[in-house]
Amino acid sequence: PELQYLWLGACAAQSLWAFFFAFDALLPALAAIAILAGCLLKLAYELGPTVATMPDAYWYLVAPTWLHGGWVAAATLVNANLLFVEDRTDASVQIVFAILSFYAALTAGVYVLMAVGPSSFLMPSALAWALVAIRKELLHPSGPGAQKGHLRFGAGIPGLLPSDPTAVARHAGVAALGLAGAIGYVVIYPALS
Repeated sequence: PELQYLWLGACAAQSLWAFFFAFDALLPALAAIAILAGCLLKLAYELGPTVATMPDAYWYLVAPTWLHGGWVAAATLVNANLLFVEDRTDASVQIVFAILSFYAALTAGVYVLMAVGPSSFLMPSALAWALVAIRKELLHPSGPGAQKGHLRFGAGIPGLLPSDPTAVARHAGVAALGLAGAIGYVVIYPALS
């Protein structure tokens, strides 16, 4: 019975997020997408043992839920960063929060992988994919935000905060590589032994 409520919660949160985000209501959108991520990740976790006895059920029930949950978890961190950009918060604060977000993604992905095991590999894979995309966007801005120029680089604190997008992108790359290493260690390495 709990599974149906998680699914309904995820659907409701997705609908609310789309509505709030469409109208640039970023704080309620952040709350909705965080609830969506929580529902999806809890649903994937609970589905694992439930479908363990069903052949191929992992690939059509659990795997898509882990993948979507990982992607939404990454989108939650992006939405949180958007609050700072939209508010035109000082660039130093934006940079610190962006870097903390990269390592929060790394920590969440490694935690899920270690706590759940290899069956959850799609969640940190989605996070790594998002981090690589964020790194690419930082190095080569292309979207509407590139023209807005809200994040003013050059406002870093020497020796403590990076002051250019390349240095910030490096942190996204390190976090993505950390996730890739954890996935390799938990999923691939045991198969080779």
